[in-house]
Amino acid sequence: MDHGPIERHARAGIFLQGAGALRSRKAGETHLHGSRSTRFIDYVIADPFVLPMDQQAFYSEKIIHLPHCYQPNDTKRLISNITPARAGWGLPEQGFVFCSFNNADKITPEFFGIWMRLLTAIPGAVLWLLDANDLVKDNLRGGASARGVDPNRLVFAPKLPSPEHLARQRLADLFLDTLPYNAHTTASDALWAGLPILTCARDTFAGRVAGSLLHAAGLPELVADSPAAYESMALRLAREPALLQGLRRKLLGNRLAAPLFDIAQYTRHYEAALTQMWETCANGYDPAGFAVPPSLPGRPVPTAATPIEKIAYRACPLCGSRDIPAVLGADCSKHPVCRQALPPVMNWHECRDCGHVFTDGYFDANAASIVFAKTQQNQTVGHDMERQRPVSARIVARVARRMPEGRWLDVGFGNGSLLFTAEEWGFTPAGLDLREANVRALKQLGYEAHCLPIEELDYNARYSVIGMADVLEHMPFPKTGLAGAHWLLRPDGVLFLSMPNMDNMVWRLLHANGVNPHWGEIEH
Repeated sequence: MDHGPIERHARAGIFLQGAGALRSRKAGETHLHGSRSTRFIDYVIADPFVLPMDQQAFYSEKIIHLPHCYQPNDTKRLISNITPARAGWGLPEQGFVFCSFNNADKITPEFFGIWMRLLTAIPGAVLWLLDANDLVKDNLRGGASARGVDPNRLVFAPKLPSPEHLARQRLADLFLDTLPYNAHTTASDALWAGLPILTCARDTFAGRVAGSLLHAAGLPELVADSPAAYESMALRLAREPALLQGLRRKLLGNRLAAPLFDIAQYTRHYEAALTQMWETCANGYDPAGFAVPPSLPGRPVPTAATPIEKIAYRACPLCGSRDIPAVLGADCSKHPVCRQALPPVMNWHECRDCGHVFTDGYFDANAASIVFAKTQQNQTVGHDMERQRPVSARIVARVARRMPEGRWLDVGFGNGSLLFTAEEWGFTPAGLDLREANVRALKQLGYEAHCLPIEELDYNARYSVIGMADVLEHMPFPKTGLAGAHWLLRPDGVLFLSMPNMDNMVWRLLHANGVNPHWGEIEH
């Protein structure tokens, strides 16, 4: 298998000497992205979009089609948990951000001209490019000026380690691809980070790679068939935020379900290709092109889960202000309750009027039931209660000084440590939780328990104490939750609250080092 391009340190001589009974290469591993035009490579591994079979006449190698995309993608690529604000990269907080992180040598005058017309048509928009040497940057800025565009609207991104580079791509609105040489690994990076790509596909392999990736990601609508269609679509996406947001949500929903990032399925298809190549050789036949079927006998391909989408906030859920810029993004794909259908990235906003920090949207009731269907072990009734008992006892002692007895409702009661401790102090415990398994467990122990949002519990002035420890940050509208608690409390009742303190030193230290787990908790 030759996975190396033809360049200075290529080792094609091994194949020239006839090593191996069979010799093949992946189509994307030559910088020419065409045939090697040699007799010592038998096969080229491609896919139906990137290299159609009608191109066989132009290839000395026999074409093999994998069913979805020739390019394997590592699904363990790390994305930094923290995405800094746009201002940290010289980007506008509100303006549209086009980006193209292709190497500068892929930028042609034709497509650079399209990009400049887009900047002219979209006031406040910028073009975010990968940093290059001074000569390249001067040439690009000069090209912008020559086309009547302020060169300061070109923003250059310095090179970063991959996790940080992937994370900052969340700040862009749309990736603009190049032609005749598309983005390849750069395109799969952007898609993995959740950034939509607009490409233009032509006749050659190099100009069809991003189209292959987008088809395998379930976004064929982002593949234009001409520069004019490409420009028109880019303009439409920049002017219709709802359309672009829908595509972004579709990409995030497909990221762990579509074939592009299904590495297990890709492996099965790749192995099937190798097996058929070898069996052709072992039976004495000459190499011949073929296509691997999408479904292999005895190894069914799992169907993609229906993506769960969030309902976007149009204003601050606490005060109603619409001045709510994005401040960071976090990877929540590693959170214990995350699953394939859930968005793998959480974007956070901060209200400039009241300071409230919140995610870009919330789950509806049906989606929330799926999110809370899976319970972490430390939130299971009875789990490791003794370790939490000293903390629970301090909470109950503080409350008892103001309210020595009565009904105690604990919202989001988790393992039940606080409730059971309150009972030992003489309170009558009751629990409220969205996790059905927890509610069933508490009821089986003979306690009052409810599985519904606090604002839907209809017991006016029933409780002497309501505990909401680390609860408000899980509520889509905390103001409504607090109003519900007020309705349930006796007039002289006690409301106990706790929530993250973003001002303490530990929080700031974790945040500065990009390891604060708060930002990636899917229930927020």
